[in-house]
Amino acid sequence: MSLLPRTLFPSIERAFSLLDEPLFTATRRFPSVFPTLAPPTISNRFSPSVDISETDKDYIVEAEVPGMKREDLSVEFLDDNTLVLKGKIERNRGGSAAEQEPLRKVGAGQEGGAAESTEVQAKADETTDVGQPHYWSSERVIGNFSRSFQFPGRIDPAKVKAAYKDGILSILVPKIEPRGTKISIE
Repeated sequence: MSLLPRTLFPSIERAFSLLDEPLFTATRRFPSVFPTLAPPTISNRFSPSVDISETDKDYIVEAEVPGMKREDLSVEFLDDNTLVLKGKIERNRGGSAAEQEPLRKVGAGQEGGAAESTEVQAKADETTDVGQPHYWSSERVIGNFSRSFQFPGRIDPAKVKAAYKDGILSILVPKIEPRGTKISIE
């Protein structure tokens, strides 16, 4: 038998258990549907997922940055063992890329050949009175991010190599071989 109660403040525990209720979680998932009930969150801030591994000679940093352009990424060193990864994400909120390009139709032309015709969608400000789209869910993020990593051992910043392919930024950070120094005793 325990001398202390299982929870010191049972009323607070009940209040926090309400956070697991379906209505409360729905307000977080669809803030545009429940604007007054949705709590302010910072979950729309992008921070890339990063794996860091170590071999005998190198540290390997792999960051997931899908949809970013190479020129929007930056890798730099603050000091001898602190690497900083920065980036900027811009997304077009005016609609998908497919909506912005003309539609193409291929139909049967004269003499059985294929004829191509182009339909151009009407611009919203010229012929229709359609405003910005109403988002039911907006999970994509935009803005700047910065991640810094401090390595436990000495590294060689001059020999660092970075490559970007298929949404993965891979950074190879070579270690500096520890060298012993002989001290003469006087």
